[in-house]
Amino acid sequence: MEFALIGGLVLLPIMAGTVDYGLVLTSYAGATRAQQAAFMAALEGASFSSIQSAATTAYGSGSPQVTVSTAWYCAPSAQSWTHSGTSYSTEPNCPAGYLATQYMTVAVAATVSLPVPLPGVQSPYPVTSTTTVRIQ
Repeated sequence: MEFALIGGLVLLPIMAGTVDYGLVLTSYAGATRAQQAAFMAALEGASFSSIQSAATTAYGSGSPQVTVSTAWYCAPSAQSWTHSGTSYSTEPNCPAGYLATQYMTVAVAATVSLPVPLPGVQSPYPVTSTTTVRIQ
C-alpha cells in the first residue's frame, strides 16, 4: 500500500519528466542534424532554398523554421578563423594583407509539445540552435 502511494506521487512524475526530457533532447539532436545537412549542402554549392530543404528534411518529423544567412568579412590572413568587424553582403574588396572570407549562419527553431507538461515547464517547449561556420 505504501509503495502505491510513493509510486503514484513520486515515481510517476519523475518518469513523466524523463519522457519530456527525452523528447526535448531528440528535438535538439534533430536541430543539430539539420545544421549539419545545411552545411554539407552549402559546401556542395547548393542554393539557399536547397540548403533550407536539406535542413528541413534532415530534422526528421516536424517542421522546424530554418534560417540561412551568409556574410563576408575582411580577415587579416588565411589563418584567421574568427569573424569580426564590418560584415558585407557581397564579396568585398579587402585592403592589402587581408583576405575576403565568407561565413554562413544556420539557425533552426522548433517547438516540442510535451505529452505530460509538468509545473514550471512551458509546453510547447522551444528548441533553438544557431551555428556559424566559415565556408570560404
